[in-house]
Amino acid sequence: MAELHIRGQVQGVGFRPCVWQLARALGLNGEVMNSGEGVIVSLFPADRRDEFVAKLRNNLPPQAQIDSITCEQTVVAKPPEDFTIAPSVASCADTHVLPDLATCSHCLDELFSSNSRFYQYPLLNCCHCGPRYSIIQAMPYDRGHTSMADFVMCKACQAEYASPDNRRFHAQPTACPTCGPQLALINTTNGTSNVTTPLADTAACLKQGGVIAIKGVGGFHLACDALNVDAVNRLRKAKKRPEKPLALMMHDLNEVGAYCQINRSEAEQLTSPAAPIVLLQSRISALPHNIAPGLDRTGVMLPSNPIQHLLMANIEGPLVMTSANLSGEPPATSLNELTKLIELTEIDRDQTSGLFGGIDAIHTHNRHIVRRVDDSVVQCTGSGVQILRRARGYAPAPIKLPRGFDQCHGVLALGGDLKNAAAISRHGFVYISAYLGDLEPLSVQRQCRASIDDLRQLFTSDLSHICCDTHPGYISRELACELAGATGCEITEVQHHHAHLAACLAEHQIPLDENKVLGLILDGTGAAPANSPHPIWGGEFLLGNYREFEHLGGLPAVPLPGAEKATKHPWRNLLAHLESFSPHWREFSLPAFTALKQHPIEPLCAAIRQEINSPKASSCGRLFDAVAALTGCAPTVQSYEGQAAMGLQNSAEKALNSGCQITMDNSPEWDFKTLWHNLITDMVQHQDPNRTALYFHLQFSAMLSQQLLQLAKKHQVTTIALSGGCWQNRLLLDLVVDQLQQHKMQVMSPHQYPCNDGGLALGQIAIGWAARAASAG
Repeated sequence: MAELHIRGQVQGVGFRPCVWQLARALGLNGEVMNSGEGVIVSLFPADRRDEFVAKLRNNLPPQAQIDSITCEQTVVAKPPEDFTIAPSVASCADTHVLPDLATCSHCLDELFSSNSRFYQYPLLNCCHCGPRYSIIQAMPYDRGHTSMADFVMCKACQAEYASPDNRRFHAQPTACPTCGPQLALINTTNGTSNVTTPLADTAACLKQGGVIAIKGVGGFHLACDALNVDAVNRLRKAKKRPEKPLALMMHDLNEVGAYCQINRSEAEQLTSPAAPIVLLQSRISALPHNIAPGLDRTGVMLPSNPIQHLLMANIEGPLVMTSANLSGEPPATSLNELTKLIELTEIDRDQTSGLFGGIDAIHTHNRHIVRRVDDSVVQCTGSGVQILRRARGYAPAPIKLPRGFDQCHGVLALGGDLKNAAAISRHGFVYISAYLGDLEPLSVQRQCRASIDDLRQLFTSDLSHICCDTHPGYISRELACELAGATGCEITEVQHHHAHLAACLAEHQIPLDENKVLGLILDGTGAAPANSPHPIWGGEFLLGNYREFEHLGGLPAVPLPGAEKATKHPWRNLLAHLESFSPHWREFSLPAFTALKQHPIEPLCAAIRQEINSPKASSCGRLFDAVAALTGCAPTVQSYEGQAAMGLQNSAEKALNSGCQITMDNSPEWDFKTLWHNLITDMVQHQDPNRTALYFHLQFSAMLSQQLLQLAKKHQVTTIALSGGCWQNRLLLDLVVDQLQQHKMQVMSPHQYPCNDGGLALGQIAIGWAARAASAG
């Protein structure tokens, strides 16, 4: 008897029925079962295992993925006479947990077919789609270990669940109108609950300008008519989100094309099983101004679950579909959490607003969400798809570590304080949690702790090492120390920008003992090493691998007037850059300079000179803020992170799309005095903020590329890694990649994880394990 141990994405995807059908077709006997380690297949006769494995690899279910197959020979007293599917075996998980997947075409056909017993059932699913990560409580992945355990299947569902040739064989969340979870619509004005026509009434309310909280797969959304300006304003008031862009849900690709420009790659992302939010170029005046104020790009998604498909079938036009949370707080996943948010907004209530600052109703269902999973966000660049927020549809799909990390196991990393996502390693794979957000609110800190417990429960309780950022004030570092004290594990502190570099190397399968790679890490701020001449980094050239790095220089260090206040006030950064590189700026007449003089700049200038509350930072993010303030596309106070930088990119892309022609120096010097002189001169001569924004992108990208090429030649490297949150600027990314590739450089940038701090944990694990391996060797 041959016993195959198969690891990978092999549970919850119809893998066992596939094995069962193949074995029977080949006339093989034995059994297949789930285990915490993956799937175990026993085959008789043993000498046909290679034939079986070859055919299995070529006939996998749509979402299945095999990472490894090992074989053991066993002796049995009596050979099996049939091939069966055996009950699962419980043990520590060594299989991939599937992300939540968008509704498949087969289920959609049933959803809208009046002949189907699943007709208009808003929580249908099968082995190829539906909730997974959001409902799993423990491994192995069986119904009793999910939030569907409380729903006893009816005879029809049980028959399909038990039939290996059915699409719902052991589809753990399977249910129907007879036995499954049900919907309800709660009126927030009088508290009444409608369970008869909740979807129809929700659609009617939305058509009338209502704002409704809608429970989905991984949490609640807030929805309203995207074309109703007043409804959008009401939603913004409820959410305390005055300017940050809102995501939209549209019916299909045809409707998307009516409101946005869309290419093939973007269409593929929208219709993929992950069904993320995709950032698209809006068509001029197609959408109200308050959807994405000041920006020409809109986040768009298609329906990803049956509730959304049925709702959109009753709605004309797009809906705002954004997470149900107050700014900075985590989205609600239950009525209880939604009630807490309502209590936080009591002050906003008036006689007409109802609950939660103006929400008219709550559309909910009684399937428990085990863990919060936000909508993922991606954009398509010239280098490929770039994940900006990794959550529904992606998390917790693993990232395979490269050669030399095969034994990397039990290493936990806590990431950073912004865009936090923790991660854990198991047998050469890294499992990154879903996006959590910024750790400052206590509610997000609680979710971070729960996420860490979650990773340990689902993937390994055998914790051996903890990694965190070196920043002494990071909350994530405090949590790491707290956990180390409770477990006795050692801690490895990892420099912020080194982690960004290592994450990129790991994704691109650079082996553990490979030669050093040249990296350019561009972000907002990160703690610099102790030997740095300035305390804060944010735009650094590094030569390194997993074990070590050498700092080759970076952007010039510029004061942050008011320290943390500089991250909120772009004009402070403009002042600091002008004082550093163009001290005669007061001689020029520009709107930005007139506005700047309205602020108390003289005390700030004195503070800069005396180095009072003005730490120096080589921050790329603050450079973007400064140029955005110069061109007038930055607010006085940013209402969300990256607002000024996004406005600057938007202005540059406007100029580019309008055919603006700018002649650039092919070999610009690394000279920021010249850069600022040219920027001011361009503004004075042309009085066109969009043109100056484009000029900055062209000049800055050329400066970065030239510096990289010089460093690559000096250190004899041909591979360059680009990482850090500022590379979310796709215009800058495309310009730099194009220039480097023209010189035959191999350029790597993140695609499987975010280039922002959401990917730090991956790099921390790689560096932490490399340090342990070096000390052990």
